[in-house]
Amino acid sequence: MPPWFQKALDLVHPARSMTRVQRAAAEQRAADQAAGQLTLYHFSSCPYCQRVRRAVHHLDIPIALRDIHADAAAHGALLAGGGRQTVPCLHIGDQADGTWLYESADIIRYLNQRFAPSRVAQ
Repeated sequence: MPPWFQKALDLVHPARSMTRVQRAAAEQRAADQAAGQLTLYHFSSCPYCQRVRRAVHHLDIPIALRDIHADAAAHGALLAGGGRQTVPCLHIGDQADGTWLYESADIIRYLNQRFAPSRVAQ
């Protein structure tokens, strides 16, 4: 495949070319469980949200996604909990309590620090 064609595919669907990290089975189960406390508020055409979703895909973690344009309840929860309608926003914790993390670079840094595998699965 010519490099220019791959770049075109990446523009259409950036996650297509991104490989997922490999973890040992126990480490993947732990990552899956820890991701249960995370919710990403986003909307599909936001380029900063796309960066965060690519990082989530690469790290292979099942984070709940809530599109604030498609779901009025998600928009309301973001405003009520975080106080701003800015996306992307990562909610860390349960619905009653938690931390609201804004800024795509900060979210990606947090995800990498928490979910980057400690070793490659054999």
